[in-house]
Amino acid sequence: MKKPFTLLIFVSTLLISCSKEEVQYGDIVETVFFPIASDFKADGKSTINVDVRFVKDADLSKIDAKARINKTFTTHENEESEEISLAPEVTDNGRIQAEFTIVSTTRPGNFRVEIEVNKYRKFYPLKSLISLPESISLSRSSNSVQSGFLGEVIIEGLILNSEGAKASQGVKAQVLDLLEDGSSAGGVFRAQQLSSNGDSKISMVYSPGSIPSNQFITIFVELIDEDGTLLGISDNIRVFAYNE
Repeated sequence: MKKPFTLLIFVSTLLISCSKEEVQYGDIVETVFFPIASDFKADGKSTINVDVRFVKDADLSKIDAKARINKTFTTHENEESEEISLAPEVTDNGRIQAEFTIVSTTRPGNFRVEIEVNKYRKFYPLKSLISLPESISLSRSSNSVQSGFLGEVIIEGLILNSEGAKASQGVKAQVLDLLEDGSSAGGVFRAQQLSSNGDSKISMVYSPGSIPSNQFITIFVELIDEDGTLLGISDNIRVFAYNE
């Protein structure tokens, strides 16, 4: 038996259409196994396996099954969509079925899956739970940068949950830069993305100001909640700032 198709959930609707003949939903679809998942997290990794089973005497040649998923959670009539064909197969015990896998994104929320067969529709609710942050890991585009606002370095942070998967998007952060003596480095952060994106990343471009001498500058990033309260999750990275 072929491997089931795997789909990324970017939306709230899934359409499956079968046979062009006018038949009732129950005349061709026996049942749909759509599990109620209590651990389906918005971590870009969680999955749900769906099994559409057709009646045993269904004519395979007349079954035209498709899965269509829009690219965002919000459905709009003219929105661009992605589509694959599902090929129902006969199993060893004579059952006709089509399987597919739903893979979460990092966007939490409630939405629904719609299964349609010859204009007959059924809806299945699906909830993507928040994937809470547990750690942040910083990286830099260069180990050194010229001071006096003459150079720039890109700082990125990857936010993960307790299982090592991505945290849900929208996690907020705050940043500061310190000299070796603990005083403010007075640098400039620009192009700041301090709310995690769909890849569970934050980023910024940093340019150090005029400093007394060649030395390391430490960039601190701390995660905060909606009210600005520290979550106790942080990381830091050092960049050597030099004078010409």
